[in-house]
Amino acid sequence: MPGIGFPPLTPVVRVLLIALVGSWVVLWILALVAPQVAALLATFLALDHASWFSAPLFLPLWQLVTVALVHGGLWHLFGNCLMLYFFGTMVEEIVGSKRFAWLFGLGLVAASVASLVLMRIVGTDAPTIGASGGVMAAVVAAATFRPHATVLFIFVPLPLWVLAAAYVAFDLFPAIEALAGAGVRGVDHFAHLGGALLGFLAVKRGFVWVDWQARAKQVVEERRERSAAEDEAELDRILARVGREGIQALSERERAFLKRMSERKARGSR
Repeated sequence: MPGIGFPPLTPVVRVLLIALVGSWVVLWILALVAPQVAALLATFLALDHASWFSAPLFLPLWQLVTVALVHGGLWHLFGNCLMLYFFGTMVEEIVGSKRFAWLFGLGLVAASVASLVLMRIVGTDAPTIGASGGVMAAVVAAATFRPHATVLFIFVPLPLWVLAAAYVAFDLFPAIEALAGAGVRGVDHFAHLGGALLGFLAVKRGFVWVDWQARAKQVVEERRERSAAEDEAELDRILARVGREGIQALSERERAFLKRMSERKARGSR
């Protein structure tokens, strides 16, 4: 039987644990001294389904991620933090801190989107709270990376894939019942499943290895280069026209473009 191991805290998991515990403490204190402020702040941070569909022109996009900062109680927080500690550190050690941060964030977004869509289908707009979407992404990603790693569950050794499958099953069956008309029983199982699916696909499809920050910079740079090439082509066309017909033949738009390019090249030569 394996012994109980406590992995060292990894950088992103440490920051996440501080954020989750810190936000819970702040909301708890506010609930004692200023309950109305606490309620407003919780509504602002949680995934408030009603606000998403009542004002479609102003979507509170931040809630897709800040939903993680609101928990229903101490045990809800403790369970998420415990699983994040054990499984998040495993995944972060495998893929690195930056990629794990993206995985956790995308898990929250996937969970929130799944919740918004499926809770709408079953006809409820109860708010969603908690970091479970990101946590489930970490749990399932860990099990996909190392399915045969042995873990202890209530002192019973299990392969990691079995534990992850059990977690998913505990959400899958109530979710099916809710879609079949039995109603939602307080826990947003749809959000859990959305995060779990993201964690599985991230590993299986390989996009967990993508450096999204570097990819974004690359896209911006490619667009900048493409725009510069198009400007140069337009400049060549206008200069050729000036050579044929004279500058008086240019339109106001062409004159403005020529002036802008001249100023840009003058700045670049300094």
